[in-house]
Amino acid sequence: MKTLTGSAVLSLILLYCFMSSAAFAEPYKPPIISDVQTIEYRNNNLRLDDRSIKLSISYQRELGQIDSDLYRSHNPEHMESLIVDSWPLMKRFLTSYAIPYSDCRYNYNLNIFIVNNNVLYDSARFEGFFSGNRGYYSPGIIYGFYDPTLKIKNNSAIILTNVNRNKDDFIFVHEMAHYWFDRLCVANHWRYHDEEFSIRFQEYYEERR
Repeated sequence: MKTLTGSAVLSLILLYCFMSSAAFAEPYKPPIISDVQTIEYRNNNLRLDDRSIKLSISYQRELGQIDSDLYRSHNPEHMESLIVDSWPLMKRFLTSYAIPYSDCRYNYNLNIFIVNNNVLYDSARFEGFFSGNRGYYSPGIIYGFYDPTLKIKNNSAIILTNVNRNKDDFIFVHEMAHYWFDRLCVANHWRYHDEEFSIRFQEYYEERR
């Protein structure tokens, strides 16, 4: 019977540790919610008609399990359908402003985090965001949050919560407009603030839904 040397045993241990950590690895979480425990539920490539999004969806954890209320309010299949269905409208919206919709940032992923109201409505938590955007944002309640995670290449994040049945879809589409604003480099063709872009697209979407 062949026995393992000390170095071989060490290699196996290191491999096991690596595989274990990889199996439980989570998508990059924005520092603003780094203290919030979440569980990644879905990680796949979402195919649109002419491109795809490397997408992950995570939910806040409650007693070691996904918060069932958050799962019901932001069902992953429904969220994916919103992305797919709103994309053709985004292309029409961009075309109306003579803005190209070809990708200028490739392999640009999207990590979505669904958290409880008390996380997203905590103005103190987002104090840095408000202070860094004075003149456009004033401290108050945030219903959805887009983070370009500038320190992580090709990465972006959206943070959502359950506001109410009538608004949740529109809030998500609004935050997706921020994502496309970055991925398509709309700033090269748009003279206003990116929030103005997202507001206008949300209105465009609501009128045509």
